[in-house]
Amino acid sequence: VEESCRSTAGCAWQVSAWAPCSSSCGSGEELRNVSCPGLVEADCPSLKPDTRRTCSSTERCSWKAGEWSACSSQCGEGFQTRQVACPTSRAEDCPGLSPMVRQSCHTTSGCQWVL
Repeated sequence: VEESCRSTAGCAWQVSAWAPCSSSCGSGEELRNVSCPGLVEADCPSLKPDTRRTCSSTERCSWKAGEWSACSSQCGEGFQTRQVACPTSRAEDCPGLSPMVRQSCHTTSGCQWVL
């Protein structure tokens, strides 16, 4: 009676390079392929290396500015406001200075003559 045998000597995890981060602004994930050349993963020694890990990138972060509000005055000088944010919620992740969040305005639509 013959018994089949196979050698697992020299089996080692084959690990590819990490793929780029899934996000170009903020938290994301990097993936890679990990395989054991043997028939089963148990043929490779030690624990299987991670196939995913968290990552963070700011290479494409840019300021996001909302629409200006209506003027605070209906007759004369007033101001307008808007929401401005960096997608990561961290100002240092977006380049340059934040766009203005408040500006002056002048409206006459609500003005009336007083006699």
